[in-house]
Amino acid sequence: LFFLGQTTATSTTANRTIRPNTTLPNGQIFPLRPLPEPNPCDHTIARPQLNITQENTTVRLTWNLQSTPMESIQNYEIYAYKQNATLTASDWKKIGTVKSMRLPMAVTLKEFQSNSHYAFAVRAVSITNNIGPFCEPKTIFTGNTPVQPLHTSQLLNVST
Repeated sequence: LFFLGQTTATSTTANRTIRPNTTLPNGQIFPLRPLPEPNPCDHTIARPQLNITQENTTVRLTWNLQSTPMESIQNYEIYAYKQNATLTASDWKKIGTVKSMRLPMAVTLKEFQSNSHYAFAVRAVSITNNIGPFCEPKTIFTGNTPVQPLHTSQLLNVST
């Protein structure tokens, strides 16, 4: 996955919302592996609320954080999980850390493999380095999008 950039979120009618898709094309269920929860997890930090939109071959993750003062959050960690049509699954991987900005937050990702399920999750890290709980993971299925190289193991520059 490749970060295109980080912005504060604005709504647009050109994007279509991707609903959670947990069924593979052959009718099997797309099971999510457990997220790597920190020990201990600081539950005084709210669980982010994540939405996914897709436009062509890019995916935009947008999230908000209720009941936690924005000034107390240092950054957000973004995790991804991939499973392809042959049911080969990866583990959750941290694909990026973005500095906290005015909410709602958004990042744009590109370079997805075709016919694969992707799941995304976000969690907040406080200015005292306490780690909050993950959001409820959201998933997409890429279908027959053009195959691009996948860069899940490296964090690329995130521009504001």
